[in-house]
Amino acid sequence: MSLFRVLLFSILPMIALGQMFVESYWESWVLKDYPDDYCALLKDVPASPIGSTFGANYIDIAFGDYSGGFGGVEVNDSVIREGIEAIHAKGGKVKIAYGGALYSMQIYIQNQMQAMAFAQSLKDVKDNFGIDGVDFDVEDGGVDGQLQMEVMKAVRATCGDDFHISYTLPCLSSQFEPWTSTLVLSHQYLDAVNVMAYDYYWPGYSFDQDIAVLEGLGIPRSKMVFGLMPGHHDAGNEYTSLDEALNSTRFAKSSGLAGMMTWDINRDCDQRKGYPQGDDNLFQTGLPPATFLNTISAEINNGN
Repeated sequence: MSLFRVLLFSILPMIALGQMFVESYWESWVLKDYPDDYCALLKDVPASPIGSTFGANYIDIAFGDYSGGFGGVEVNDSVIREGIEAIHAKGGKVKIAYGGALYSMQIYIQNQMQAMAFAQSLKDVKDNFGIDGVDFDVEDGGVDGQLQMEVMKAVRATCGDDFHISYTLPCLSSQFEPWTSTLVLSHQYLDAVNVMAYDYYWPGYSFDQDIAVLEGLGIPRSKMVFGLMPGHHDAGNEYTSLDEALNSTRFAKSSGLAGMMTWDINRDCDQRKGYPQGDDNLFQTGLPPATFLNTISAEINNGN
């Protein structure tokens, strides 16, 4: 790496302070079945420093199963290590995402002692692989808010203030347990709250509703992240076009939110999984690679 790049990346945290960021997820299960697909390897993801007009700044490896470290992630350690090194070389940061639609926290974390052991496993991964943070993607109610708080408190204490901790939840779920209690008890330990503003299954939703509930729980807008699913959603009646993603980004920017999130990197392309190139379906947008991520990043950092 050149001296210029070393100096640049060393001051990026100071430059990025208070700036919006872009976050997205990488599907670790793709490589084993579709090794030639877009971003099948972690090292190939479109990572970039905060403030860039392209790519994603935080790359979340999906998904860990809460057993500790990279347990549940569906690639071997060499792929992860190579990917983290490549992302860091591009100026991006790497997090491991736990849970999602695949795993529940309750399977491996049932008490405070297990929460502390989990936090130590994250510290080991941070020290040995250089990950920059963790995302708790909680889509089920199996663990109460008190225990979820113990997990996040332990991670913050063990991994330090420079470790980016986000909590991702379904839209409007913050008004229900255990998400309400988790947010009230834990927000002091969180850097961001990512709201999945998709798969709401009804036509009356808007992100304003989530903002109102979160603010009522004491979450500042500076910690809120607007999450999008480019193109087709799992909910068959929902779709996010590129123009809608652009408008959502403008809304987030004007509302003082922390950033934007997409699900996910692998889907943001014109062809994968054997589907025709340019086809617009649940697994690909049909647009050139990283079109949504690049559009969002450009609007955040170049838009008027």
